[in-house]
Amino acid sequence: HWGEALPLYKQWYQRRVRVAYAASRSEFAYSSTDKLIYVRAFSCSPANCTLKHVLQGHESEVSHVIWNDVLSLWVSGGDDCTVRTWEPTSTGYLDVTTNTIDTQCPVTALAADAVNGAILVGLQDSVRVYEGETLKPVQHHTGHTDSVRAILHIPERSHYITTSWDGTISIWNATKNHHRNGGVGNSNGH
Repeated sequence: HWGEALPLYKQWYQRRVRVAYAASRSEFAYSSTDKLIYVRAFSCSPANCTLKHVLQGHESEVSHVIWNDVLSLWVSGGDDCTVRTWEPTSTGYLDVTTNTIDTQCPVTALAADAVNGAILVGLQDSVRVYEGETLKPVQHHTGHTDSVRAILHIPERSHYITTSWDGTISIWNATKNHHRNGGVGNSNGH
């Protein structure tokens, strides 16, 4: 069955940069070099993976998209030096100017804290953690010497793991009760 739909998937692949799945909504989304995010219904039959929404707001290539299960929203990051959140509504998705983080540099990695919904953003050789609802910075991790390429949250251990083009893997303490203290914590230890 998948082979029959290859031309359609081949077209998606040429434009897709990253892909993520929202189990609670039975949707998947993929970011794109055309500044858009495409949200499709998930189905085991490719012909039924209908386009539900096109999210528009980035000003250049959208390099990352994730589903934040805690806050039930899509999060995207791009080469336009922004991270955006996309909240589901009854008619589509809401992208409000206040739901944007100005990162000052292109987003190199993106993840969500599975416990509190914080947004983890790789920015060149560091990781910034933003509170998921207010988008205020709550942690800043430094120590890599090249671009952070992936971020993983391990909730059972309360740690974030990052990989970098510098050939290292780093382990960081996860943010806790970030919305209570409101401050930015710095870390350069592993």
